[in-house]
Amino acid sequence: MNDSDRFVTVDGVIMESNEPAVSVNSRGLMYGDGCFETFCVYTGRSFKLKEHIKRLRSGLDFLQIEYPQELEIEKVWPKIYELLNRNNLHQTKAIVRLQVWRQGGRGYSTESVASHYSIMCSKLNKPDTNSYRLATVDVKRIPSISLPSQYKFANGLNYITAANQAKHKEADDALMTTVDGWISETTIANIFWLKEGVVFTPSEACDILPGITRRIILGLLKNQLNIAVKEGTFGMDEIKNAELVFICNSVKEIVPIAGIDETQFDTRHPLLEKMQSCFKAYRNRQLSAEV
Repeated sequence: MNDSDRFVTVDGVIMESNEPAVSVNSRGLMYGDGCFETFCVYTGRSFKLKEHIKRLRSGLDFLQIEYPQELEIEKVWPKIYELLNRNNLHQTKAIVRLQVWRQGGRGYSTESVASHYSIMCSKLNKPDTNSYRLATVDVKRIPSISLPSQYKFANGLNYITAANQAKHKEADDALMTTVDGWISETTIANIFWLKEGVVFTPSEACDILPGITRRIILGLLKNQLNIAVKEGTFGMDEIKNAELVFICNSVKEIVPIAGIDETQFDTRHPLLEKMQSCFKAYRNRQLSAEV
């Protein structure tokens, strides 16, 4: 714990993060029976909060968990801002995590739809993004037919196992594939690559989480940069000779990839600079002091 994440909110109550707040028989603890959203705020202003709330609600609807009234869009921002202020994060770039889990105890089968929630925040320290490396791993992305990929479920064992395999290969993240061998995503981000003037990215048929930042980037590429984009199913051999590879998510935004396994990539491509500039301008136009 440090000063930037000293306080958390649990079911509407702000408390110190090292205080006990959840029972050992919590379904969130025992089973990961819930959903979460992680996003950034910029000097006390949110970005795409409504879209994160919409996805959180949809995931909870799928799990048949009641959405907390205190996390309704008109109520959640004051709670987030209060916590940012308590942690002295209202004048910097910070990460916010909303998490909701089902009320109840032991057993896979449950009739409870009631929920608990927490809000956490911490300072975002900008890492060195010019040496970010991926490693291919044995772990496959869970097929959407088994578990819908469009939501962020609290049980992340699939991603944890993949990330640990990548760490053992001295990489920063894992590049995962579908059970059929198609490129899918990393454990935390969507992936794009440039080849012969076209930007490629796995389609939703590849069991990806169709990220909010991914959707913005697709729009910027097509509508502002006039770059052809191809979404589809691609094998690993189709990325190895790319001119540029980059990943994106709501926290890291756009990060170039320096290597996948033994293959190296240029992290200073002109398109990367244009994409980052366009994204920053778009984000700054969209920032809202309220939501």
